[in-house]
Amino acid sequence: MLRLRGVTVRYDRGAHAALDDVSLEIPEGSVTALIGPSGCGKSTLLRLFVALVGPTSGAVEVDDQPVPPPGDERIRRLRRRFGYVIQEGGLFPHLTARANATLQSRKLGLGSADPDARLDELCELCHFDRGLLARYPGELSGGQRQRLAIVRALMHDPEFLLLDEPLGALDPVVRAGLQDELRALFARLAKTVVMVTHDLAEAAFFSEDIVLLRRGRIAQRGPFAAMRESPADEFVEGFLEAQSAREVPS
Repeated sequence: MLRLRGVTVRYDRGAHAALDDVSLEIPEGSVTALIGPSGCGKSTLLRLFVALVGPTSGAVEVDDQPVPPPGDERIRRLRRRFGYVIQEGGLFPHLTARANATLQSRKLGLGSADPDARLDELCELCHFDRGLLARYPGELSGGQRQRLAIVRALMHDPEFLLLDEPLGALDPVVRAGLQDELRALFARLAKTVVMVTHDLAEAAFFSEDIVLLRRGRIAQRGPFAAMRESPADEFVEGFLEAQSAREVPS
């Protein structure tokens, strides 16, 4: 389980609260979608779990154990439990697709004793053509880069998968195809997944557990149908109206 207990994160010497007294539990094996306007704290929430940022106040826990503060020597062990896909994939442009995917295995000794076999397995699972492994990221399409980023995140078989706008930069046709593939992948792997998205339709497609954030606070949590039928306030109602009419499934 991933948990926040009354967490506040302040930037700009305390002038700006990226998160403001947020409490949240994410059950093991679930898929949770974080959604909300830009700057509402979605990406900050992900970064807390891997200690890329620390809370100004409150507690962050993984399996009832506190997350070490940034700079602590225990962080490396914690991060090995996570696969993390940042916005637009975060691939290293000077490394081939194969080198990107196997970076942690080669440098840190993480994952399978046979990284080539593991890579073959994940390429098949994520529908990434093995014939592209010798190419560099700049020689791949947007969809291929996203598949490769997910392969890299899964190479060491993490317990938790964090995805920050994994499909946000793709054109609609590619995005729709990858949505289907990712949902099937989540069901097959049964890992704990937390996904950030700006797209309410995408959040509803992937998860019955949607966390809608506003100005660093949780505005409402639950399935899309419950939000639509009983919005918590005018902000939730307006957010749903702005996004749902054209895209969200009934």
